[in-house]
Amino acid sequence: MESTSSGAVSRPHPAAEAASEAPAAVPEPGLAVEVRGLRKHYVGKGADRRRSEVVAIDGVDLQVRAGELVVLLGPSGCGKTTLLRCIAGLERPQHGEVRVHGRIVFSAEAGVFVPPEHRHIGMMFQSYALWPHMTVQDNVAYPLAGHAPRAQREQQVDGMLERLGIAGLGHRYPGELSGGQQQRVALARALIASQSLVLFDEPLSNVDAKVRKRLRAELREVKRRNGFAGVYVTHDQEEAMELADTLVVMESGRIRQVGSPRAVYERPASIYVADFVGDINRWPARLVEPGRARCELGTLQLSDRPAQARDGDDGWVGIRPEHVNLAPASAGTLINRVPAIVQDIVHLGARIECRMSAGGMPLTAHVADAQAHHLSVGQAVDALLPPEMLRWLPR
Repeated sequence: MESTSSGAVSRPHPAAEAASEAPAAVPEPGLAVEVRGLRKHYVGKGADRRRSEVVAIDGVDLQVRAGELVVLLGPSGCGKTTLLRCIAGLERPQHGEVRVHGRIVFSAEAGVFVPPEHRHIGMMFQSYALWPHMTVQDNVAYPLAGHAPRAQREQQVDGMLERLGIAGLGHRYPGELSGGQQQRVALARALIASQSLVLFDEPLSNVDAKVRKRLRAELREVKRRNGFAGVYVTHDQEEAMELADTLVVMESGRIRQVGSPRAVYERPASIYVADFVGDINRWPARLVEPGRARCELGTLQLSDRPAQARDGDDGWVGIRPEHVNLAPASAGTLINRVPAIVQDIVHLGARIECRMSAGGMPLTAHVADAQAHHLSVGQAVDALLPPEMLRWLPR
């Protein structure tokens, strides 16, 4: 696995030369990665021993700009890791095209497949994949082996260790390092292989929550100072929101939404995205007239809705818990005032959740500590759902 991900070679590969002759669309300037119409499926036999096809990636288009960190977010089996491996050259798709810095590294139509070691891509694995019997210096230098004189390799490695703030660790072994130091060594090796593009295969999934939070902060700082482009795979929504310049939400081999973390969180494109990215209260609903939707809570007013939505459409209406306001029962005539009964009050460290029943439907609000002191289980309250914070979510 190590040797297939180093990418630190200078000689051209025949497939790369063939790619320059392949008829293809002109690449967009400033892109580190461009994926067009990528499709990957696996063939096997089902329980009835008949041939079956499982689609892992289904017609994916993706762009990663220079210096941008794109995070692929989704549950297990959504295709995010397969997409990453196709970019790296560790999987061969059946359809589509992949470009790295404008160079075609895969084209089904032209019959081009550049092996991973010739794609000039760094890769950081889930386990970091550091050789335990090698020093930090030798681990980081591994992608350069056989491709530069020893003195030049040492100079490059020393410079990379300096950039990542681990210059004094070159003589140590991985077992003598902290988790954060191991992460920086793995990243140094990936950047040695490619100064401009690194792929991350869930590198923080094997550490506990507190360490993971600290390592994310370190990775953000290293990214800010070094400016490389990256594609990062995770199923952890908090990790994705913190690290991403651009967030890509995937489901069943397809991309469901692309945007900044804030845009995806505040304006999810579907009920799937709304559920997967953050917590949300949502109820089946029908649009009944401009700016209004009918659900189990009654008829609610919406400030806006997607341009393609039409009266009579069925979908969901949703609101994030932090946007639900609470007021004493019978607080007067207010827009989107919903009577509710407090079912539970849960302290979750940085936030307090007030879990309620409204018209037989669950409703959660995040409340301040001062307000929580005035709430009790069984209390009648009014939940206020601001129209500007309600979202119409297509099925």
